Amino acid sequence: MEITNFGKKNLQKPKGQFSIKIAYYPSAFLVCVLWSVGISPSFANGNNATTSGNNVASSSIQSATQTTSNALNSIILGNAMGGSGGFKLKLGSSPQLNHFSVLDKNDNNQISGTASSREESGQGGIAASPDFSNWSIWATPVVSGFKNNIAPYTSNGTVSIALMGLEYNYDDTIISGLSYAYSSVNANTTYNGGTLKSVSKTISPYLVYILNDRWMLDTSAGFGQATPETNVSGVTGKTSSQSFFATVGGTNTIEIGKVLVRPRASYTVYKDYLAGYINSANTANAPLTSWLYQTKLGGTVSYEAKPFSPFISAYSIFNNWSMTPSTTAPSAYPSTYQVQIGANVSNGPFYGTAAFQFQKSTSQFTIYGGIRF
Repeated sequence: MEITNFGKKNLQKPKGQFSIKIAYYPSAFLVCVLWSVGISPSFANGNNATTSGNNVASSSIQSATQTTSNALNSIILGNAMGGSGGFKLKLGSSPQLNHFSVLDKNDNNQISGTASSREESGQGGIAASPDFSNWSIWATPVVSGFKNNIAPYTSNGTVSIALMGLEYNYDDTIISGLSYAYSSVNANTTYNGGTLKSVSKTISPYLVYILNDRWMLDTSAGFGQATPETNVSGVTGKTSSQSFFATVGGTNTIEIGKVLVRPRASYTVYKDYLAGYINSANTANAPLTSWLYQTKLGGTVSYEAKPFSPFISAYSIFNNWSMTPSTTAPSAYPSTYQVQIGANVSNGPFYGTAAFQFQKSTSQFTIYGGIRF
């Protein structure tokens, strides 16, 4: 699912050359953070199992992985396009209730006016300087309800995510960053009357390259670990899972008065692995691995108005997958549609986004918001 935040700003033309040193910052930071938050490999047991209770958890875990990936893409694209992707604070500046998007650096009148107001209020030093740091931090909460009616492993529930990130902007051309997501899943596995609860942590490096004032390329990846717990008719089970996703995409921007048209194409690979385990009934459950390869072609149309900006997105989705064991039914169709209807609301330092998304046999409602600096 994608929720793209819209601003009237056009993408700026590239300036300068990309410094190779920038690529090292997120990579080095990623290695340290992976260990500090406890993301480490897990090993399967129950390889000789004859049943797989992991089928109970698979569709809900996959929904959580896809929600995290789509929320991250929406926010980093929103930041780059000048929208209110999340709470954002430029490092090296004092927290004023003024929002400077990635592409606002060239608005000298706006920055000068802000600097003057700070000087009049007695604020000096670095905070009074119009030269903001290239580094910034951002954060936003995301709440998403999902419903999966794809047989046989139907489910519904809620995914709650706390997303935050550290971002570096090089000359308004290269935007690189590293995000951390802490999420929880509360789901009902409706096909068997069971429940699932899971808490996960995901680390995601990302990169956006602004080609010119109309075209932008982006890529992101995520590495996560979770601890799903199931309960079916009083029989409980606990396992560990690992998730991975990687996305590459391209976005075009067409402005027609107050209407913005943004065609987009993307390709994403998802992997979810659930380790084998023995449940409370002393039954061994085999490990399960799912791969999903997804191509999305479509776009978004929005009407830019303050403080309310409605939008609608439509995509064609093409899926391929691989499941281990191979007899496991996938929670996806070979091809489907996806429609999303929503609105961005912005009033002073406050912002919010709400959207309802539906496609064949599945639906999702997502909302997030906060205060921006």
